[in-house]
Amino acid sequence: MTNESIDSLYEIIKGTAIDVLEITEEAATNFAQLATAQVAGFFLRFDNVPGCLILKNVIFNGKRFIAEWESVSTQSNCPLCGKPSKQEHSRHLYGEMVQDVGIQGFPLWHNINRKKYICTADYCIQKNFMEGFPGFIEKRYSRMTVNLVDQVLNTAVNTSSRAAAKILQEQGAEISRDTIIRIILRRGAKEVEKNFYDNASEVFNVGIDDINLRKGDSSTSCMVIVNLDTGKLLSIVRGTTGETAEQVLAMFPNLEIVSRDRSTAMASAAQALDKTSVADRFHITANMHDAIERTLRETLPKTMYIPVGDSWVCLSSSNESDDIVVANVPYSLTENDVTQRVRMARLSGKAEQTYRNTLRVLELTLQGKFAAEISEIMGIPTEKIRKLRSGMRETIFDVEKKIDELIANPHGSRRKQKSVSISARHSSKSKVEPYRDTVVAMRKEGKGHMAIYNEICKLGFKGSHSTVDNYIIKLERESSIDREIMDKRSVSHDYFGSVPERPSRISVRIYSVKTVYRRVLSKIKEHRYENTEEEPESDNNPSVTPTETRRNNAIPARNRMDLPLELVNVLKWGNTDSAEKNQVAIEVNHEASVEHYMSSIHPVYDYMIQFGVDYHNFMDNSDPTGLLEFIEKYKNDSYWRLAKFANGLQMDIDAVKNTLLHPNISNGLVEGINNIIKSIKRVGGGKAKIDLLTAKMVIRHLTKASRMVGNIIPLQATS
Repeated sequence: MTNESIDSLYEIIKGTAIDVLEITEEAATNFAQLATAQVAGFFLRFDNVPGCLILKNVIFNGKRFIAEWESVSTQSNCPLCGKPSKQEHSRHLYGEMVQDVGIQGFPLWHNINRKKYICTADYCIQKNFMEGFPGFIEKRYSRMTVNLVDQVLNTAVNTSSRAAAKILQEQGAEISRDTIIRIILRRGAKEVEKNFYDNASEVFNVGIDDINLRKGDSSTSCMVIVNLDTGKLLSIVRGTTGETAEQVLAMFPNLEIVSRDRSTAMASAAQALDKTSVADRFHITANMHDAIERTLRETLPKTMYIPVGDSWVCLSSSNESDDIVVANVPYSLTENDVTQRVRMARLSGKAEQTYRNTLRVLELTLQGKFAAEISEIMGIPTEKIRKLRSGMRETIFDVEKKIDELIANPHGSRRKQKSVSISARHSSKSKVEPYRDTVVAMRKEGKGHMAIYNEICKLGFKGSHSTVDNYIIKLERESSIDREIMDKRSVSHDYFGSVPERPSRISVRIYSVKTVYRRVLSKIKEHRYENTEEEPESDNNPSVTPTETRRNNAIPARNRMDLPLELVNVLKWGNTDSAEKNQVAIEVNHEASVEHYMSSIHPVYDYMIQFGVDYHNFMDNSDPTGLLEFIEKYKNDSYWRLAKFANGLQMDIDAVKNTLLHPNISNGLVEGINNIIKSIKRVGGGKAKIDLLTAKMVIRHLTKASRMVGNIIPLQATS
């Protein structure tokens, strides 16, 4: 029965009693409560109730259910000595109220009338005792059944005590936040005591790590100790000193291996107890990665611009001619190549100037110039230099995209320009007519009206640039120039004569130090798996970077949620312009250019890869000899962070060797439990103290059966 049906039944019985029996409202209320309880009693299921208890009555007072039980037992075990006794103390029954799991949002209480027995053991100091109900009630003075305690623990370990109280109250339990905390602490204390006393001899391998209960506050530092054989938390210990760790580890007489991080305090504790100390391979590898990343940050520029494509060349700065010098790292384009790209992209004068300035900024940036130095060389404000550099990738991409549009549709209409009236004067009457030869020659070269305007101004022209633009449009409309300029504004009939072949695609890759660091780790991973049969799928194709692999393997949003395509378009979940740009960039085989650039300009790139490969050679193969060779190779390295890492391995050589000898021992379990502790701390609003955190963590590893004390009695349904 649901709580709505119980309420409805209660109202129906009460109303019927008033109308039919013609009794007072108070009498009808009492009658409805008794009748509702009797009817609901047939639908109630009481779990774990011992067979010696007989249900006498069920009362519903409008707020709670009360089940009355009477004991018919003939014997009971003494709680002190455990000897069974059949001698009753008296025929009087002693009533106690015990709360159980709520029913449909209403509290359920058991009024248990139990017997008192006399202990017949001569050696027992317990003369008389109340009979117990193992599996139903945990101990003598418990006011909750085992099922309710279990429900409280299941709810409270995953949330804060205040939130758990609210949830349990909505389920029908009459409980407060303080009561929940007492239950957790009482049960957690039993488990911690069991870990350090009863089961201490069963602990052989432990993992130990430090954690701050409050982020960035070293005064809240604690140690987390985990049994690596069972994966269960033993306890959280306040403090991270070597003396504290030594005292805790001494509690386990059969302890053999201590897995730890690179902390010297943990190392000294294991050494003082003469235990095998194993340096966690995760922390060693993390230290190696940190040495690589910090070295890259100290060596590489903050942002790297890498030209990608076959058209990039290195122009000679010492020769005044247009000769091309092939260099190790190309960084510019020839003048003819730039002119052809401008014409094929149909750039305006302003766009052409931006494009050329962008290429010049790229060239000077690759030569190691700063923004202020580039500003002095080009005569452009520093802020504009930074703006050109930040939009470098998009500027070059837009030009390549316009060239693709031309190749795809060479006879398509050009972008609409300003038109002039048909009744306008003939071009021969324009004030630009004296400069006609210059205009036609520059138009054949693909120059825009602004470039032409600037040139003829040097020759004495006094008009505006719009006059030049109108003059050019008139020339192209008129057929008086021996059809050099056609009426049809088609590329194939423009000054090209025919559509030229598409120049090699170019682009610019912008790499941060973080991106280079990830690329180094990816290259190290490739070297690790290159000689194995089971290679990661992302490493099978060396021409695809990890970023592109993730992008290619991504599932479209419309496929993941199975939404109609129309709705996906409305929600803007499809491919964006940036995704389209990335797809075009992927078509360029940029891997060779990036590798060549990084290897030629920044030798530290290849050096870091080799450093990581050498590390994994001895770590993956569990080779102590390789460890010694690695230390000898890098302990005096010119990159001081690599040398520091190698010297750190030498200082902790015994623990690192044990890492190679015990590949199955690690602190992975400890790190996972650390994350759970932080989550529980956050869920509780950061107010849970160390004892409550420990209690919640040790309870999380218990099963429902192990949380119950005493023998488990089969479930029984009583009506």
